[in-house]
Amino acid sequence: MSCSVMIKAEDGEERRVCVDSEELKIMTVKEFRRRFCPDDGYGHYELVYENKRLEDHQTLHSCGVRNGVIIHQKREKCVVYPQGPKKEINDSPLPRSMSMEKLVPMRKFEIKYVTVRMPEKPQSP
Repeated sequence: MSCSVMIKAEDGEERRVCVDSEELKIMTVKEFRRRFCPDDGYGHYELVYENKRLEDHQTLHSCGVRNGVIIHQKREKCVVYPQGPKKEINDSPLPRSMSMEKLVPMRKFEIKYVTVRMPEKPQSP
């Protein structure tokens, strides 16, 4: 039996592909992408089904893909960090007191202690 899957790109293009139902159970997302989603040459994209990104190692069946569903093809977001002036890295060992001074500002979170009171157990009559 043949299953129909709609692939919808960000630009609004829609295309319907047919996959054998038995093949749908064992086909990985990577294989599906290779066969039905041609590379447009502009970079990578991701496949999304029910607001979940499909990972290449997963099978379509394990992702819940079945007959009549729509898979969205979205361009992966790329973050570019600006590069400042290059700093020279000094790999010479530091005395312990200096290394601790450098680590303190790198701390990313503060530990807070919280007291939790458990409700008292009701006494039985």
